[in-house]
Amino acid sequence: MLAAILKCLGPFAPYIAGAAALSGLLLYITVLRHDLATETARNTALQQANQADVAAIAAYQKEEATMNAALDTLGVQTAATEAATSHIDTDILSATPADNAPVAPVLASTLDRLRALQAGTP
Repeated sequence: MLAAILKCLGPFAPYIAGAAALSGLLLYITVLRHDLATETARNTALQQANQADVAAIAAYQKEEATMNAALDTLGVQTAATEAATSHIDTDILSATPADNAPVAPVLASTLDRLRALQAGTP
């Protein structure tokens, strides 16, 4: 029975083989189109994530610049305070014993300078 079917289909064998090859090719193209759609969607998602990362980096850089400016300002303020404090320390250390009375004039001037520093005038 099988031999009879193969004998009848024999002349159509090239057409059957061509149809099978064409079907396989069409199936392969369908798979490639599906893969392309999947990768395009993945690429779009990655581009959106990349844009979000770029925005976050820009925000961090802006914050870094702000923090560096604040740090520089603090450094200037610290240097000014240390300079003013060193003058006060020098005055205290160079005071004569006569200046160290029960109410020491050096203490009064030191307190006046500390008040001036807190007010913002060295």
